Amino acid sequence: GSDVCSSDLTFAPGHVNDGIGDFSSNLAEALGALHPTDVFVRHDSWRELEGIDPASVGGVIVQYFPQAYLRGDVRHLVRWLGRVRASGARVVTTVHEFWPPADGRLRRAAARFMFRRLLRTLARSSDRVVVTRTSALADLAEAVRPIKEAGAVIIPVGASIRPPGERAPLPGEP
Repeated sequence: GSDVCSSDLTFAPGHVNDGIGDFSSNLAEALGALHPTDVFVRHDSWRELEGIDPASVGGVIVQYFPQAYLRGDVRHLVRWLGRVRASGARVVTTVHEFWPPADGRLRRAAARFMFRRLLRTLARSSDRVVVTRTSALADLAEAVRPIKEAGAVIIPVGASIRPPGERAPLPGEP
């Protein structure tokens, strides 16, 4: 019905030209031409999702960037996604980045472990996982075994960050 819409979950609003917030905003605008679509921007906590009835959501697209999801409250997101799926809606996670490359340091290894674990959790909470390039499948396979479980799909997406000559400079940008 008209009260059911898609939700695009992100951590940055559309006016943030970071390649993810603006991508999310552009995606919601494009989807909105076909179906009512809302963008949910996480501000303080994923607990904010509790105000959205999972039964009123026709589908969810999660914009994943590891550092933005490595928070203690991510369990609220995972629970809410479970309720969305239980209501019959689909969940798609778009993986924008995976984790920093290994450099031999313990801190980096710990971060990679946590990011891998988080991505595995989100992949299991999703019907499909989208990556933007073929080489990302190796990273996804490292996190989610077997890869087929994640329902991996490659959708080549060009960067949504326009070159500086085609947009107003950001603060502090030459």
